[in-house]
Amino acid sequence: MFGFGKKKEEQKQVENAVVVSNPEPVVVVEEVKKPGFMKKKEYGKMEYEVLIGKNTAINGNININGCTRIDGVIDGTLAVDSDLFIGETGVIRATVYAQNANISGTVTGNIVCRGRLELMSTAKITGDIKCGTLVISEGAVFNGKCGSIEATEAIAE
Repeated sequence: MFGFGKKKEEQKQVENAVVVSNPEPVVVVEEVKKPGFMKKKEYGKMEYEVLIGKNTAINGNININGCTRIDGVIDGTLAVDSDLFIGETGVIRATVYAQNANISGTVTGNIVCRGRLELMSTAKITGDIKCGTLVISEGAVFNGKCGSIEATEAIAE
């Protein structure tokens, strides 16, 4: 009389119906570009300005301008005004000064880095470290004291 029965029948039909609004899936692909400063450095593919090979041994005080990789032996003092990479075969028996350093070899002596010092899993360090940022990978060996460049400068004043 009031149409209640029709509404129930319509509802039953809608409940049993299969509604397909878009039969084919749509895949949206967007190209994501990373800014240049976010690219990961690949140390093995760097262009070095100075390369000291594994069959080279140097005694004395060394001052180097530019990105440097050392796979040989150095005795004395090593000062690099840029990035320093010491490979797994690199053996340094010297005081080391660098802007940034990535060490995979052996260093016997003090290390001073104004920026970032990264000790890789194969690194063996015997000596004191002063740096802005220190990263030590699992497996690296470090025997010595560690201090911050900022804390050292504050004490000097």
